[in-house]
Amino acid sequence: MRQVCPWCDTEIVWDEEIGAEDMCPHCFNMINEYRTLGVTLDESGDSEEKDGLSEQSVGTALPRNWDQFDKQVKQYMEGQEEEAECEHCHEPMIAIGDMEVDRSRFLPRMPEFGGPPLLQPPFAVTWFVCPYCHATRNKLAAEAQSKVNAILDNYKLR
Repeated sequence: MRQVCPWCDTEIVWDEEIGAEDMCPHCFNMINEYRTLGVTLDESGDSEEKDGLSEQSVGTALPRNWDQFDKQVKQYMEGQEEEAECEHCHEPMIAIGDMEVDRSRFLPRMPEFGGPPLLQPPFAVTWFVCPYCHATRNKLAAEAQSKVNAILDNYKLR
């Protein structure tokens, strides 16, 4: 049985005994009608839409104008200090803000060898969102990264 993954466009040849699976073995995305768009074209080439929104399985509206959408994404990314790539669809992610982490929300792990913890609260975590698949990701903010690097660079092992 042959199938093409809608995410990575890789042709998948499934084992006849096992059959098709729900996940692409190459990009590990769902392939069984997950996040697929169903558009019906009439003979004139116009698409039929219900309530002004394209029909799709995820239940959210797709942008009507992808060029405009991409321009908006680029505008939101201007001046972004950190860059991130979505691990799901490999598109650039937009930094949406920083979250402060204090002592009530973070207990540092003490290393077994007796050294200092790599990070002490308070510190900040930068959050990113993928504008295409809406996955989120977080990363230590620049100042917290510097603190971790300083400890790793300066601590003397016994």
